[in-house]
Amino acid sequence: MSSAAVMDTGKVKADCYTGLTLWARGLPDSEVKALQGRLTTYMSTLLPEVEDLAVRMTGETRKVAVLVVARASVVAVQSLYEPDVAPWYVEDAAEVCRSLLTLRERPGRLVEPWGLDEAVAAGRCRLCRECAQPIRLGERWIAREPGTSSQSGGLLHAGCAPGL
Repeated sequence: MSSAAVMDTGKVKADCYTGLTLWARGLPDSEVKALQGRLTTYMSTLLPEVEDLAVRMTGETRKVAVLVVARASVVAVQSLYEPDVAPWYVEDAAEVCRSLLTLRERPGRLVEPWGLDEAVAAGRCRLCRECAQPIRLGERWIAREPGTSSQSGGLLHAGCAPGL
């Protein structure tokens, strides 16, 4: 199941720019923490969409997509185990989000899916924000926006958030 969430790409791009220029901005920790939460949610939403597109991409775009998916998986896992604000994490998340958004918006020529194992091996490492267990290929999941509950946003197994 893929997320049908409509994303404000202008807001994503603005948050990515803020994250990439964080060192020069001197934002208070509370704003950096909020930015971190938004970037994590964008990553969680964009990652499965780009994974699904990557198996249909061709040439160098596909190679870049596989690398970005692998890196996004690592950065997403870091956010689970390092919940405190870390400016380097926010910068990494902003770079990954910008790359994922670019691949989603400009995937290049798409063909019939091929080489699924390559894309899967590169990083099908979506983790549930509630139970921290992998969301496996074909499992039902939902994307929770930050601020919609007492917890941060991200992907959840459909069974981990029955009230949403």
